[in-house]
Amino acid sequence: MPEQVTLWLAGLRPAIDAALEHRLAVGDDDPGRLREAMRYAVLGEGKRLRPALVLAAAEAVAGAAVGAAMPAAAAIEMLHAYTLIHDDLPAMDDDTMRRGRPTVHVAFGEAIAILAGDGLLTAAFGALAELGAQAGDAGAGLAARAGAHALLAGQARDLAVVA
Repeated sequence: MPEQVTLWLAGLRPAIDAALEHRLAVGDDDPGRLREAMRYAVLGEGKRLRPALVLAAAEAVAGAAVGAAMPAAAAIEMLHAYTLIHDDLPAMDDDTMRRGRPTVHVAFGEAIAILAGDGLLTAAFGALAELGAQAGDAGAGLAARAGAHALLAGQARDLAVVA
């Protein structure tokens, strides 16, 4: 990766991580370590490329400040983490390591991994709702790309090839 891009990502990462930390706080009551598993999936190592691209696109298209576009950026990162959790499950790719550490289902168990993925998907739409009037268009777009006609269809195709 070019050094300029690496520096740009490093400059945005603290704000992105803070936004994710805020949305994924673990309180005193965390049944089955669900919220801890969600944080584990999202806040591990990674470049934060997807949310950074959301922020760059919002600035380029609408002149939006980082803060104004951060709910959408957080939503994309949470959605991405959800897809990785589910993709790693034994019923899918059965991966045991991701980014140099145990996958969520290995670290927390399969049932909590499924719930953590579902929780992140729900949290992604919750973050988009923070956009106010723009939330409808953003939510519809995310639902279309993450749903049964796009992202999930791709996973189903992968499973059909393996079966």
